[in-house]
Amino acid sequence: TIIWDKNSLAELRELAPGESARLFFSFTPLSPLFDGARIKNPVLALSIVAEGKNFSSEGVLKDVRVETSQIAKVTSDVRLTQRAAYYEGPFSNSGPLPPKAETETTYTIFWTVVNTANDIRDISVKARLPAYMRWVGAVSPSGESVSYDPDERLISWRAGDIAAWKGIASPSREAAFQVGFLPSVSHIGSTPALILEAALQGTDEFTNTALSDASPEATTELTTDSKFQSGNGAVTQ
Repeated sequence: TIIWDKNSLAELRELAPGESARLFFSFTPLSPLFDGARIKNPVLALSIVAEGKNFSSEGVLKDVRVETSQIAKVTSDVRLTQRAAYYEGPFSNSGPLPPKAETETTYTIFWTVVNTANDIRDISVKARLPAYMRWVGAVSPSGESVSYDPDERLISWRAGDIAAWKGIASPSREAAFQVGFLPSVSHIGSTPALILEAALQGTDEFTNTALSDASPEATTELTTDSKFQSGNGAVTQ
C-alpha cells in the first residue's frame, strides 16, 4: 500500500475549488514465475482510494471518499538467442577449423526463441549475412519457414505463433541453417562475424502490443559449441 497525505505532500493539506494534485509512482511486476507458478495472461489490479473532508454549502464538514480501480495487463517476455556451431547440430559441417584463408568452412547457425506468460503471434526473425558468407540452403527442422533473399543477403524465419511458456514448460522453438565462410587473406588473425545481429518481432496476443528482441552477431569464436577449442576461431594462413 502506498499512502500520500498532508504530512508527505504539503499540497494535499488543502485543495481549493478547481485545484488539483498529481501523484506519481512506479513499480516492477514480479516475474510470472513467482513462487514457482506459471501464470498465463497475468494482470495487475490497482485499487485507488481518495479520502478527505469537505465543507458543504451549509458549512458542515463532511467526509468524502472516492474509489476507482485499474487493471494493467502484463506483456510477455520473449527472448531470442543466436549462436553458431561447427560440431553440434543437425548438419555435418566441413572445412578446416581453425578456418583457413581462401578455403571454405561451413557452420551451423541456431535461432532459439523462449517465451513466457502470453501467447505470441506472427513472430519473425531476420538477420543479414556479410559479403564473404554463403547461404548453403540446409534448414532444420525441414518444416520451418526459413528463406534467403540473395539481393538483400537477408535470412528470414517466419516462426508464426508461439505459445506461452515455450522453452520453459516445453522445449524451446528453434531453427537451424547452414552457412559457408570463405575467408580472404585480410581476415587472417581475426574472428569475423558469420552472421550479423538477429532481430525478432511479434505481437503479444493478450496485450496486443508489439514485441521485439535482438541477439548479437555470431563470430567464428564458437563459445557455445561444447567441442570447440578456444583459439580455433581466428583465421589462419
